Amino acid sequence: MASRFVQGLPKFKSNKIKHIRICENLFLWYSGHSAAAMAIKEKDPRLTFGSVVRAFRVKAGISQERLAEIAGIHRTYIGDVERGKRNISLVNMLRISKALSVPLSRIISQMEER
Repeated sequence: MASRFVQGLPKFKSNKIKHIRICENLFLWYSGHSAAAMAIKEKDPRLTFGSVVRAFRVKAGISQERLAEIAGIHRTYIGDVERGKRNISLVNMLRISKALSVPLSRIISQMEER
């Protein structure tokens, strides 16, 4: 499987040392890439905000579509917020908190606890 990665790399006049270094760098990048991505996701406030919003929405017993309707936001936007895909504005944070009947300060405090 490693040969597939090596085939796409530029050739270096048959220099074995450069070839070994490239393979080592690919291995290090591949093995550490998923761990680094997970560490970033854990600290990303967009993911934390989204999970708190989802928890309050589920507790309220309403769907994403209904929350979007009450908040005056597109339904796909709510899904993106809950998955941490949107860098949500303060205005939309307030709309969502009002639609959930939860103060924004409570959502933020829940974020800080996670």
